[in-house]
This record gives sequence, structure tokens and C-alpha cells, in this order.
Amino acid sequence: FGFDEDLLAFIPQPVLGIIVCYERLIPKSQYREQDKGSPDNYDKVAWYMHQSGTLDNACGIIACIHAIMNCPLVTLDPSTTLGTYKQR
Repeated sequence: FGFDEDLLAFIPQPVLGIIVCYERLIPKSQYREQDKGSPDNYDKVAWYMHQSGTLDNACGIIACIHAIMNCPLVTLDPSTTLGTYKQR
């Protein structure tokens, strides 16, 4: 597994999103302090959702929602729950 060009060539195209799963090497308390984000970065994606402590084990589904909401090739029906949420 990796991001080498030869390995990425095996992935069917087009790729509309990517989810990376990795192990934290520092305690969660220190990670949260470092992960405050900067207002300078807020404009880099169309849609962003912070993962709260309430949704602590929902990282995979939140990653999928980020991929859907930020991909210009994905259209959502405005009458669906996700489509309504994106229009807010």
C-alpha cells in the first residue's frame, strides 16, 4: 500500500475522493490541541465538518461525507437529507 505512482495506477479512475486511515502516534489530548485549524485553511474545501466527542468513532462516515460534499462531480438531490444539509 502507498501513494507511489505505480501503485496508484491500479486504482480504477476517476478517483473522486480518498480516505486515509492511520494510527495516531501522540495522545489524543495533544492531537486535539494541535488540530485547532487555522482560518487561513477554511477556504481550501467547500465543506468541512468537525468531528466532535459525541461522534468519536464516526471518522469513516465523516470522511465519506467529506468526499461527497467536496466533489464537484457528485450531485445530490436537494430533496434528500444529505442534499438539504449541503444547501445550508
